[in-house]
Amino acid sequence: MYEQGIDLSVPCKVTGTKTRPMTRISSTKAIITARLVLEEKLGRAIRPEHYALHACDNQLCLESLHIYEGTQGQNVVDTYLGGLRARTHCPQGHEYTDGNTATYKGSRYCKMCKRERSREKRRLAS
Repeated sequence: MYEQGIDLSVPCKVTGTKTRPMTRISSTKAIITARLVLEEKLGRAIRPEHYALHACDNQLCLESLHIYEGTQGQNVVDTYLGGLRARTHCPQGHEYTDGNTATYKGSRYCKMCKRERSREKRRLAS
């Protein structure tokens, strides 16, 4: 389904932001950073009517091996199929196992990521 150059065995690369990363290109304009990552990977501008799509289904991811050029229609299909695929790893690449997975309000989360966030909060607080 994906073009060559997609490797989901590589963990997602996220910046820690809770919203899609943006890059300011002028005083009045910002673009989604994934577009810049894809254009650098391709060595050219993204074609008209095409977008930077995430094979990993993680809009925060900036890993070039997860981003590919596609149409809105391809994105709809990929999003639907993504819901059918069982995710086996968290966005940081930790495996979802019985020992490393918990649920809160109906959503699962990675215990290892939670521990890392807690450690970072304690470190910043001291």
